[in-house]
Amino acid sequence: MGIGMLLLVGNFGNLALGTEPAGTGYVATHVNYDVPGCSNIQEKPTGFFYTKEIEGRWWLIDPNGQGFYIVGTDHCNYNVHWCEKLGYAPYARNVAAKYGSEEKWAAATAERLAEWGFNTLAANHSPSLRHRRFPHIEFLSLGTSFARLDDLCPQTTWTGFPNVFSTAWPAHCDELARKSCAPSKDDPWLIGYFLDNELEWFGKNHKPWGLFDEAWKKPAGHAAKQAWIVFLKSELRDVQAFQQNWGVTVESLDALAQHVEPQPPRNERAQEIARRWVRQVADEYFRTCAEAVRRHDPNHLIFGCRFAGDAPEVWDIAGKYCDIVSFNMYPRIDGDYGVPEKVIETIQAWHRKANKPMIITEWSFPALDTPLPSTHGAGMRVDTQAQRARCFEHFQSLMFRFSFMVGTNYFMYVDEPALGISSTFPENTNYGLVNEQDEPYPELTAAARTINRKVYRLHRRGKVGTAAKPGQVAAWLTEVPSKIDANAPEPLTLTSGELTLRGPVDGHAWELRYRNVPLARFDALMHEQSPTSIWQASQSAHVTEVRSNSKVTAVTMELDYAPVAAGEPAAHAYCSGWRFWIPHREGFFASQCLWVENRSRDSWKLAEVFHYLTPTIGGNNTDDEPMAGEVPNYYRRGSAWVDKGLGLGLGCWYSDEAAFACYFWKDANGWFHSDLRHSVNKTLKPGEQLTVNGPLAFFFPIQGISREDFAKAVGDIGSVVMK
Repeated sequence: MGIGMLLLVGNFGNLALGTEPAGTGYVATHVNYDVPGCSNIQEKPTGFFYTKEIEGRWWLIDPNGQGFYIVGTDHCNYNVHWCEKLGYAPYARNVAAKYGSEEKWAAATAERLAEWGFNTLAANHSPSLRHRRFPHIEFLSLGTSFARLDDLCPQTTWTGFPNVFSTAWPAHCDELARKSCAPSKDDPWLIGYFLDNELEWFGKNHKPWGLFDEAWKKPAGHAAKQAWIVFLKSELRDVQAFQQNWGVTVESLDALAQHVEPQPPRNERAQEIARRWVRQVADEYFRTCAEAVRRHDPNHLIFGCRFAGDAPEVWDIAGKYCDIVSFNMYPRIDGDYGVPEKVIETIQAWHRKANKPMIITEWSFPALDTPLPSTHGAGMRVDTQAQRARCFEHFQSLMFRFSFMVGTNYFMYVDEPALGISSTFPENTNYGLVNEQDEPYPELTAAARTINRKVYRLHRRGKVGTAAKPGQVAAWLTEVPSKIDANAPEPLTLTSGELTLRGPVDGHAWELRYRNVPLARFDALMHEQSPTSIWQASQSAHVTEVRSNSKVTAVTMELDYAPVAAGEPAAHAYCSGWRFWIPHREGFFASQCLWVENRSRDSWKLAEVFHYLTPTIGGNNTDDEPMAGEVPNYYRRGSAWVDKGLGLGLGCWYSDEAAFACYFWKDANGWFHSDLRHSVNKTLKPGEQLTVNGPLAFFFPIQGISREDFAKAVGDIGSVVMK
């Protein structure tokens, strides 16, 4: 039996998040909450949603006492996605022409959502969809709105963070809660509230203590700066302790009010102190928000602030004040095998810290087979809608199976505009269940229809199961051959299929050719921080050992750099050991950094090791460019240089488990940057040799210049080298 209640209905099409409708002519009416839940779960009906752990699994209990699991999609909105360059929202124009009114759009959209197995209106939905067949969640934006007035971390290109030490902060939260929560406190269709979305918990430096540095930057009279000094006085014996931990000399802790240039913590104790400040900020934020909401609406749930993936050490504080802890996450998964173990373990770890039920409020896997550029925004890009649908099934199924999850909101209902949303928010990506013409993506919506309907069966009895196992590099690329080729000539000339490697040549490790067409040179490059950053390529190379078997030749080299003249402003001298794997027939080679030695008289910090290509496709690099159509977070790791005139390229690839970062680009001066690198972040003393044993990177010619050509080449190599 449904729960009756008084509510307001009308045309909410232009309602902004967190605002109160005005002048829209609402009509008072009684509406029963009668959405079917999980009939196998029957608890006490209270007229509102609440959470309960039943036999080790968390559930929402709906107003009628039945179990409920949120299955939503964000931005299901009649007016969604304004495009600054167009001056209008293309989706809104299209559906206005298609349906003739928002009411007709809402009716058709509700039918679609139900058909595809969605049961909740999630972030930024049109209120015209409410009270039909879906409960809903509202947005408050308490912190984001206050950060525009008084910030701890300023809103620049992102959300900022509110100054929770301002005397105006509690009143701000109370007033917004009075306007937004009090009118809804008796609505059984409302599940609860998002406090905010993706606040900048890591500050502008993206460190776990980022908000400590943000307070440090503030001027003397700023409330956060004053609270920061009070906090330091409680943590430190005297100003000398501050100087020891941060390397800043001031007369007193009070004098720090005038100091606005943060310095990095010099030791673990300093980091711990800075993290405790962030926890104090978190307590002020969550406590004030929760008190304001519950003062004006004691009946509905608080869903947290939608952490942008990971958060500093504040998960437990979010759990202390919130009923459900929310997070956004855009993981990399395997479209064929499923969700990797590290993704599963990450989410489980967040839950252990929060100790509350959880909801994922954004996730997506955009595809690249639409007219959209998909060059801005989060999410692992795949090639096709079929791949996108498989990723959806894998991830949605996992969310249903987690015992502590009570909801999942897919990002999102409608694609973004091809021209981007705005100059400061240029997202232009294929996230939608439907495109701008309101046409569904058949593969994705079919996958949603199938898996969403299994939600209660999977959440009641489903187990997380075995994670997708990352492929391992085959043994023949990790076990050094036993046969030593003692008489190998230098320079070496080795072939792998139609790829030829010759080296060392003119100080370079290798010169690469494909069918006798020059491709590139390979060198080592070290990123040194001492303390400023210097990137220095090796200048000499020599072979130290050659080993082979019937399948592969393994060449060990030393790649070195020494300053030309004493005292020149250049990197410190180094020597590095490398192993190169050249299979005889497969048409690629692999590189691995083994060690780096400091050959200078000073200590210096090795930040990163680069596997560095300089393209010379066709004999020079006049026409060489980064691979066209490159997009962020492509499911195939790596990048490429291509020559459009020759229709030929040279790519690099590495496995998902290899801790590389990669971006090939040309700067304004035309310099080539083959930034394939992995982090080391170790200080080397004079004469010290650091064992690296880094991951393998694979290099190969590409017959073509497109991303699709690159993906095919990677697929061919991956099938050979991964087991």
